[in-house]
Amino acid sequence: MTRKQGGNFQVWTKSNESCPEGTIPIRRTTEQDLLRASSIERFGRKLSPISKTDEGGHEHAIARTKGTFRGGKAFFNVWKPKVENSDEFSLTQMWVVVGTYENHDLNSVEAGWQRDAYEKTGCYNLLCEGFVQFSSKILVGGSITPVSTYNGQQFGIDLHIWKDADAWWLEVEGETVGYWPSSIFTLLWSSKDTIVDFGGEVFIGRMPSSGHTTTEMGSGHFPSEGFKKAAFIRNMQVVDENGALIPAPISKVIIDSNTCYNMEVHLPTKDPIWGTFIYHGGPGKSSICPLERF
Repeated sequence: MTRKQGGNFQVWTKSNESCPEGTIPIRRTTEQDLLRASSIERFGRKLSPISKTDEGGHEHAIARTKGTFRGGKAFFNVWKPKVENSDEFSLTQMWVVVGTYENHDLNSVEAGWQRDAYEKTGCYNLLCEGFVQFSSKILVGGSITPVSTYNGQQFGIDLHIWKDADAWWLEVEGETVGYWPSSIFTLLWSSKDTIVDFGGEVFIGRMPSSGHTTTEMGSGHFPSEGFKKAAFIRNMQVVDENGALIPAPISKVIIDSNTCYNMEVHLPTKDPIWGTFIYHGGPGKSSICPLERF
């Protein structure tokens, strides 16, 4: 069985710290964070998907839905995957997307958990303008504790993104954290052609001489190993035009390199705890993962 962590799931709350009324918790930027960023200009910015080249790229294992949706919700199993280099990251999350990078007009709101060597690879936190936080209980970008263990206790968090008349809202573990105002979007606000993705992503830095990165996705184990061994996302739902949550109608699976990272999709079950769910992840470089990355 999985055990939900409730409201006390971040490291900073373990010392009984709290924020005064009318304030919010903010993660402190350290000198070490700045020194490890590739540049001042890139610090705090999300790394955009780029073509797979010797300079690096993104590898995904994603279950996709596409339609007239107003958001999504799921329970995300949390792990601590190994990350090889400071310019790489591994994450599990939900994307709500309209548009494409190729057309230079992509709108995306994303929420999930991320692991990297210096905990700062993109605007998943409050370093970029746009997101308005008013929760005093959730530290955006804060460390999650505890994490799942292989063949042991499993932990995770509930994430919910939805749209109302004025904004896209984010809820974590039942706590409304804040919103992205409609004014910052060009497409995501009005389009009926919305993508909701669930899954994992690894950003790979410059190719080392040894071949593919050893950065892990999820638990670092393949989906075929199943519960307590592979990472999962369960009870995946989308928000329909009427604002109701319905099982996510998975229409496409995107796997960039199934010998390095993979996914298994399980369509709706009778168990309301699991619903539509996926196992995803992998170890990166291994005996079956190609020596050359791409």
